[in-house]
Amino acid sequence: MAGRQQRLRRKVRVWPIGSAQTWLRAHIWLGLLCLPLLILHSGFRLGGTLTTTLMVVLILVILSGVWGLVLQNVLPRLMVEELPSEMTFAEMAYSVAQLVSAGDQLAAATSGVKADAATAEPVGGAGPVIVAVGRLASVRMPATPIAEAEGLAVFYREQVAPYLSGSDSPLASASRAATLFRDLKAQLPPAAHDAVDGLESLCRQRRYWDSQARMHFWLHNWLWVHYPLSVALLVLLAAHVVSALRYW
Repeated sequence: MAGRQQRLRRKVRVWPIGSAQTWLRAHIWLGLLCLPLLILHSGFRLGGTLTTTLMVVLILVILSGVWGLVLQNVLPRLMVEELPSEMTFAEMAYSVAQLVSAGDQLAAATSGVKADAATAEPVGGAGPVIVAVGRLASVRMPATPIAEAEGLAVFYREQVAPYLSGSDSPLASASRAATLFRDLKAQLPPAAHDAVDGLESLCRQRRYWDSQARMHFWLHNWLWVHYPLSVALLVLLAAHVVSALRYW
């Protein structure tokens, strides 16, 4: 018996009953067709509580489905056009740690003040070191600390490091970040401006990843609205059929 069931399941998998794309299109168009058919079926009247609730839930199902369809068609294109650096969710923790580590090292190497993170050490040597983080961020480590650059370490500790680690910050806004980094440059010697640009590029990378996370949230989580409404619609439809047959 078990062997017969396994053979049946294998056969069902290969039955030529259409591709996923075909079923998706049928789901969309048949779902949209339900609304005018239901209006005609009701005779343009809402009826009692059950039928009114059924109509409202159907409209919500259709609206949530249309919203999901728009998201599925618009957001992937936006991600390709506006997010040059994309990563998977599993890479997020490691990539954020890279950003923080690069920022710690840059602040320490520029100001001579060691950052709090254990991985941060002042960089010394014969020449500058360039560290790339992601596709958008690259920092140029100075060979020796720069005089009068202690303010960069303070700004990094109070503003940049919390934002790179995921805290709310004015640096999440591109325009606000540009103003803050411009003001920071005005307080530091010109030799430290490359380090400021490096910190700004780290924040820019973080903003792109935050934008990607928001787009992924909207791209996938609309189903948490559409699916429960669809189940409720099926339950109400079954109750309506039973009620109609009882009084037929």
